[in-house]
Amino acid sequence: MKKRLISALGMIAILILMFVSKIWTPYVFDVGIGVIMILAGYEMSNMLLKMGLYNFSVLAGLFPIVLYSVCLALILTKVNIIIVFASMVICAVGVTILTFVVSLIFKKWLSTDLRIRRLQIPYANFALRKSIYSMITFFYPAILLMFLVLTNHLGDIGYFLTGIDRFGGVDVSFIALVVAFLVPIVSDTFAMLFGMLLKGPKLCPKTSPNKTVSGFVSGVIMTTLVMVALFFVLTSFEDIKTAFDACGIGLVHFAMIGFFGSLVSTAGDLFESFLKRRAMVKDSSNFIPGHGGVLDRLDSHTFNAPFVFFFFFVLLI
Repeated sequence: MKKRLISALGMIAILILMFVSKIWTPYVFDVGIGVIMILAGYEMSNMLLKMGLYNFSVLAGLFPIVLYSVCLALILTKVNIIIVFASMVICAVGVTILTFVVSLIFKKWLSTDLRIRRLQIPYANFALRKSIYSMITFFYPAILLMFLVLTNHLGDIGYFLTGIDRFGGVDVSFIALVVAFLVPIVSDTFAMLFGMLLKGPKLCPKTSPNKTVSGFVSGVIMTTLVMVALFFVLTSFEDIKTAFDACGIGLVHFAMIGFFGSLVSTAGDLFESFLKRRAMVKDSSNFIPGHGGVLDRLDSHTFNAPFVFFFFFVLLI
């Protein structure tokens, strides 16, 4: 319990530091998310191995670096956001093809892998499989967590697209990131508390036996109410209220973020639980003492991050 508490306080301190750093530069936050992407990708790579889906673990660290470099370069050069999204897929395919070619070039070194003999397939077939399975770590979790980086630059993206600072100098990315992190935390916390209190039928007994229908419904309701409360807190500041009015952001929008964000966050939680069941592991790793792995803490955020980004993105354009 003591170890779990210390780890929790450490994670909170790091998160606060990442948010505070945005006062001076957005790139410290980017680096923090980049490190998280690499660790989460490594965890996913290991789970795939336990499922029998052999992959190149090094790509779990390479994908986030390439993805961030390409996306940031495109954002700063004011390229259309559609091209940014397309570049993500191109990065995945390109790196996968490059990996396959490199694995063929270094066949003599890589062909000593005993798993080739176990599968009894030609080396080229084995290398192709490993390259394709490696691409899974690009889509989950790398590309999903990348939306936290895109949200961090949401104000720039909106300005480059419209040529207008519709938020009037208010840091919209800060507000969006608070929502992106707060929704899953609130949803998971209240779902757990009310689930323990009310009990009742299980939500997905085979995937996540501890989740109950009562906890899930309570989590959705409480998250919606918390987002409504957050709207009133934010609009108590005149500059934020003016910015919200200019963009047409109202109470209904925050209620929708709370409601649908909680649904999406729960889906992310269940998806990671499904992966752990397939890999037959309790935690994605032991990176965080008392808490398991990075994916165990950010499973809900992986699905919620794209939702929050697109929600605010649509309101900005």
